[in-house]
Amino acid sequence: MALEPQVQDILAEAAADEVRFDEASPLPAAWAAAAAEAWPDDAPPAAPGSVRRRLRGKTAPPLEWQDEVAFQPRRAEEAVAGGSMKRPAARARNPCELCPGQGPAAPCIFAIRADVAGSPARMDKGRARCLWCDPPALLQAGELPQRRKQLTRALRQWQAAGRVDVAEAALARLPEAARRQIDAAMQRPSRAAVAERKAAAAEAQSWTHLLQRRQQLGEAFGDAAAATYRRGQAEDGRRLRAKFGPLLSARAEGDDSWRSAAAAKFETWCRNTSWTMCEQCHRLQKRPLHEVDISGTRPRKNCVAKCLHCASGSGYPTVAPEQIPEALQHLPPNVLWALRPLEPDVGRPVWARHGYRVHTDMIRFWWRPRTVRQQIQQLVVPEEQARAQDVYYYLMASHESSYSRFVEMHEKFLRRNRAALTGSANDRLLQLPRRALEEEGLECADVRRRDRAARQRPGSALLADATDGPSSSETEADDARLAAGNEAGEEDSDAEVAAPLDFARAGRNSAKSAYLAKVLGPTLGYGSTYEVFQFVYDLWLWSALGAKRNAVEAPLRLAMGGYSFAPEYWHTRHAALVDLVRQLGLPTLFLTVAPYEWSFPFHRWVEDEATKLLRSRLHLPVAETLRIAHVLTQTVVGFLTGANKQTGRKTEQAWKSHVFAAKDGSGKKTVVNFFWRLEYQDGKRRRYIGEEEVAAQFYHGRGTVHLHLLVWLQHVEAICLESAVAATVPEDNEVVASLVNGSQRSWTGSGWPRHDGSSFYDAEKGLLRLHHTAEDWCTRNPAGTAEGVRAYLVDLLTSLHCHVDVQMSDGRGLLLKYVSGYVPKFSDSFTTDWLNDACSNYCVAKRVLCDYHPLEPEMALQLAMQWFPQCFSKATLQRFRVP
Repeated sequence: MALEPQVQDILAEAAADEVRFDEASPLPAAWAAAAAEAWPDDAPPAAPGSVRRRLRGKTAPPLEWQDEVAFQPRRAEEAVAGGSMKRPAARARNPCELCPGQGPAAPCIFAIRADVAGSPARMDKGRARCLWCDPPALLQAGELPQRRKQLTRALRQWQAAGRVDVAEAALARLPEAARRQIDAAMQRPSRAAVAERKAAAAEAQSWTHLLQRRQQLGEAFGDAAAATYRRGQAEDGRRLRAKFGPLLSARAEGDDSWRSAAAAKFETWCRNTSWTMCEQCHRLQKRPLHEVDISGTRPRKNCVAKCLHCASGSGYPTVAPEQIPEALQHLPPNVLWALRPLEPDVGRPVWARHGYRVHTDMIRFWWRPRTVRQQIQQLVVPEEQARAQDVYYYLMASHESSYSRFVEMHEKFLRRNRAALTGSANDRLLQLPRRALEEEGLECADVRRRDRAARQRPGSALLADATDGPSSSETEADDARLAAGNEAGEEDSDAEVAAPLDFARAGRNSAKSAYLAKVLGPTLGYGSTYEVFQFVYDLWLWSALGAKRNAVEAPLRLAMGGYSFAPEYWHTRHAALVDLVRQLGLPTLFLTVAPYEWSFPFHRWVEDEATKLLRSRLHLPVAETLRIAHVLTQTVVGFLTGANKQTGRKTEQAWKSHVFAAKDGSGKKTVVNFFWRLEYQDGKRRRYIGEEEVAAQFYHGRGTVHLHLLVWLQHVEAICLESAVAATVPEDNEVVASLVNGSQRSWTGSGWPRHDGSSFYDAEKGLLRLHHTAEDWCTRNPAGTAEGVRAYLVDLLTSLHCHVDVQMSDGRGLLLKYVSGYVPKFSDSFTTDWLNDACSNYCVAKRVLCDYHPLEPEMALQLAMQWFPQCFSKATLQRFRVP
């Protein structure tokens, strides 16, 4: 078909252009020969130039041509090696594309780019002027919200570039109505500023940023301490990998598909949002679990503007790192040893196997056989000796510290008893009376790591805010008594027993509350030093026993009824539980939750403190125990029962997504009541074969706090317990199978009957039948011991990664088993011997502190019993006795 004349002309002109281009840039010989073969003389007319250019630019040359090609594009790595690849320069603006302005008297200065601001703007295609020089277009843009954003964005760019004159000139051209709206929009932050502010707020709320405020100012750790910490970390990791290897793999990959969303969010709450930090005093404060933490999507804040102490002005302050003088920071251990005039004796160091330390004896204090100056002279390293002298003179010159008073008493004691002393540190004459425990400011002169008193003020006492200062006559009498020492050489002299105790002086406050405030404060070390921990515990228990003995006109066993170590406390809870059964009937479920420290989801602040203090698991007892107790408490009142909603707030709605909630959409109230108790693993379940402890049961008896719970339910068929509770090893979930095999197998049996069918709830009989195969019911381990899989709550096991036991039957057997544990909590000798009304207050306190041997977790929870009661019920408990 013949081409149109116009088309032929266009093709001829394009061919001529191509010839001229080829003459200007000849091709290589290989290319020319290949072109001659590909396009002979009788070839059809060439395609349009646009098509040729597209093919020529996009199609790679044949391989045989590449040897003779003069220029080859460089690879990226070659370009980087030879020099940076630069972006081609932008095309220069043609004068015809620039805005002419509104005339010679009003030229355009509204270029948007910062580097050309103040010059004419580039016009849009098809327009005669830019937007700012076209009044009709500017009026229309000011009336449309979407176009106003364009104007506001240009004004912000000019202001950011420092061209305020351009921004003012642009505002002057706006109509009056649009100017007011633009001015209001300019007062609001820009999107970039809002995004930057949100990012800064998120960074300020992150635990990585917040935990930088918690500092360790004790002695610098040496290579030996760091090596010990690394070995402990390696051992902890080995133990966890051997027990829950697939769990660690899923955690490393960020995979949560093996568990429910509720379980994943509950663990997130445990690790990130169960504690908050005060923005003012940087104190840690526990946060309750709410339904928004389980079902919500918005992140929770990690800090609050004011904690309870800062908001109300009550309670006890924390110790900020900046309050500690620089002279008292990072003191070496030898310097600390030389500065102490007193030596504490906390009893024989005993640890439960694979567990925490045991309180073996009441803390005692001994004078050092040499003065502080002599101890400083004994330092071998000159730098340490000079540092010790500087700190000594600093503390002696401080008017706020009790250190100088104890140093003077120490020197006075050594002068008075120079002839009788043997020079040995074990000389019984150096031992102070037990009442020295009450001496105000004692911890200023005797600490294991450094002058703890300086953490509050320069050289002030750790508990200086917990007691009122004695009168001058009392101080002189105390100084004389301490300087005299225990000259009789007897631990329990008649004079000491007969001396009056004044534990209930007016204005005396709580030493344990002051200590807990400092443990949760920004200065680390209070909860990790055992000597300080036992000192506060013994002081609190000594004071409590003495105060009840003197101030309460009742038998001592009744006066101590509010303390969990007294039998009367558990007799009262026993009676309350019996009364609860009489009103509601037998409980529906009996649950046990036993945390495993190596896999338990500790909060970020616990992990951070352990890292900064170089402590592995079980070596940070106060922080770990407070953390575990808080999680267990909120597990009961929130995650399982949904009972912690604030009923006083009208906007607060009842929980709908807790474990025991109605799953059929009816909204029925299912939890009638519950009764729980915190206990400590005492080793009763520890099992031996011959004389060797079974490896799988090593964690029993280590003193860790665990939970027992009784729950009364109604509308059980709506809860779908058959899906919430399981008693089998899942075959299609490797992570859950590792959790079950690692924590749910028990040599005492499974406690559930065999059932090969699906799980279901029999509403007529009120029984839950779980899928429980023969392998679940009884399987022999490699040692030949028969083990059964205990039933567990799926969401609880997959979030806390610890032992969970669920029992459900007619209720009578498990209730009797549970209640029977209350009465033998302590033997009758506790009441007849320890709390004997015929004994003096000194004898009672001494007997309890010397013969009572709790482990560190129990000591910590007794100090924090106002936060975590060891026994609790949803119902109100009112204690009374018939006269």
